[in-house]
Amino acid sequence: MKLTKIFRVLATAGVLVLLAIAIPTSPALAADESISLAPDDGLIGDDIDIDGAGFPKTLTGEGHQEANWVDVYFTSEEASANDYLDDDITVYAQVKENVTTDSDGDFSDDFEVPPRLTDGDDDEDVVGGTCYVCVTLQNSDQIKAVAEFTITAGTITLSPDDGVVGTEVDIEGKDFAKKEEITIYYDGDELDSDYIVDCDDETSSSGGLNCTIIIPPSASGKYTVLVTDESISNAEAEFTVDSEIAVSPTHAPPGDVAEVTGTGFDSKEDVTITIDGEEVANKRTDSDGSFTTTFTVPELDEGTYDIEADDGSNTVDMEFTVDIGTVPLYMESEKPAIPALLVPEDGGKAPERAYFDWGDVSTPNLPVTYTLQIAGDQTFTSLILEVNALTASQYTLPKGTELPKTTGESPYYWRVRATDAAANVGDWSASDSFHVGGFSLPSGGWLIHLWWGLGATGAGFLGYRLSTRRAYNY
Repeated sequence: MKLTKIFRVLATAGVLVLLAIAIPTSPALAADESISLAPDDGLIGDDIDIDGAGFPKTLTGEGHQEANWVDVYFTSEEASANDYLDDDITVYAQVKENVTTDSDGDFSDDFEVPPRLTDGDDDEDVVGGTCYVCVTLQNSDQIKAVAEFTITAGTITLSPDDGVVGTEVDIEGKDFAKKEEITIYYDGDELDSDYIVDCDDETSSSGGLNCTIIIPPSASGKYTVLVTDESISNAEAEFTVDSEIAVSPTHAPPGDVAEVTGTGFDSKEDVTITIDGEEVANKRTDSDGSFTTTFTVPELDEGTYDIEADDGSNTVDMEFTVDIGTVPLYMESEKPAIPALLVPEDGGKAPERAYFDWGDVSTPNLPVTYTLQIAGDQTFTSLILEVNALTASQYTLPKGTELPKTTGESPYYWRVRATDAAANVGDWSASDSFHVGGFSLPSGGWLIHLWWGLGATGAGFLGYRLSTRRAYNY
């Protein structure tokens, strides 16, 4: 009986000894793998330091050597420890291979942020945002440790960042991809070239860019200006559109008619026009928050008054002068004639700083001013420029307001109307088209007349040669 008890005690002790020997030799149970990155954000191509701890140790000593290695991967997919490459993570690139751990199971190395992930089942460009650095043991697809890395995308600033429709805005960008084409979006749509005054063709060698745009017709509110390059950056900033009105003419007698235009109001809302608190007109805005309407000047004493436009959430006012002394002139005057457009010719070509010329309009005893409009469409809904109160029948675009180049297939349109000193507003001229730069054959029979002229010249020359030959033979 005593021998049996002794045997049981010895057997139990032996099992405990074996367990004590087995447990320390299991690296899986002892390991607590982790990695850190410095820095943990940056651009494509940056060198990043990576440190690891808790991995299988590399052991060296008398009579034996046991080396351990790890591999480093970069992925755009959210990864976690114990995920598997090509199973849980299918988009990745190996950025470091066979990194040796030390006798403590630690390692230090560096890698370069890749531009493209090509080692997994699917290929993908690296873009701005959160990515993941993963470490596996050599010859293993199981991820042991993960750290986040942020690809810093480009940034832009707007100057100014608020204003009315037609405001020129400078865009300055940095930290974009180098030497790549850029695209500008406004309110989710690619900005039409008519509203891009000047812009770099591509980002610089340091990832910078400079552009100048014109704010297109927009309702009141905040709009996102987005600039993208071809690979990594989607940078955006906000622009606030303010309301604005213009009155033509700015002075008139009671009973006369004037015109009010407005931009930057709420979309599809009624705008009330008042003078000295008295409502004189009401007009509904279009989808871009713009409107045009006329009003009759009320019976007021001579003087300066506030004319106000209000859509319920936006209010804009400006000064308007009631001029009693010119009433007889207004009553006796008729509206001015329609100006005749001269240069550029319809379908013709103009320089970027275009020159415009039209026929003079005269009225008895009353001076005349002109309004010039340039648009990107024949209905003048995409108005590019309006110049008021021109005293001469010609106009050259000032420096800095050059028109972007276009073709005869996508022309600009222009028109002019006259207003006399009695505030009688004439009708618009018919619109003529023109293009800036490029090459386009003129419309009409110009080419036919050229060929007729060349033919007549050739026939005359041939007749001359025949007559001289006959005279020589005689």
